[in-house]
Amino acid sequence: MTSYVLQVLKCTACETEFVSTEVASCNTFDAVCYTDGFIEGPMYDEGSRLLECPACAKCLWRGNLPAMRYVSESEYSRDAACKALPWAIPVRRFAGIVDAAPWTNNAQESYVRIRAWWEANDGCRHNQSVSSNISCSEVANLDRLLVILDPSDPQEALIKAEILRELGRMDECLHHLDRRFDNDLDAVASQIRILAQDGVRRVARLSPHTGERPARESIL
Repeated sequence: MTSYVLQVLKCTACETEFVSTEVASCNTFDAVCYTDGFIEGPMYDEGSRLLECPACAKCLWRGNLPAMRYVSESEYSRDAACKALPWAIPVRRFAGIVDAAPWTNNAQESYVRIRAWWEANDGCRHNQSVSSNISCSEVANLDRLLVILDPSDPQEALIKAEILRELGRMDECLHHLDRRFDNDLDAVASQIRILAQDGVRRVARLSPHTGERPARESIL
């Protein structure tokens, strides 16, 4: 199951205090994983590192906000002052904020851009009739990700390979996969490699079986 904690935070722009839910724990039981790194499952919630201030509507990075205090659910129900505070709005849609560039470093930028990419892929995760064509803005987003991701990091190298595959640059994708990956990453690399060799550009569900060629009906 997914569990949450309540936290009182303060906006660094307007100094408004507000309440926010933060994911304390979750799991991937019965979850479906995809080649682009997206996970969906009944007990999986990654939360959001970006919040919108309920007073000034500024996008704020949760990790940069002064944490006033944690509040248990029982405390919240008894604390009139806390209950009177507004609630932060977790940012869940990222494609619309890419142009606003709400980041100050590569890690924050890649966080936003990867989730904008996931949104772009959402339409064809469950519907094979949806076109896998990529718009100019989506290509620009992926091109920028290719620049800022670190190929020396195995996980980021895998993300770069998947981006190249979805862009149709299969030879470059296979080049990025021509290395050793440890444990679960090797299973993912194997499946991306097979898709690239088959010339498949669409995002795909990952098979739970290492190295197994994804069934054609599971290629979304």
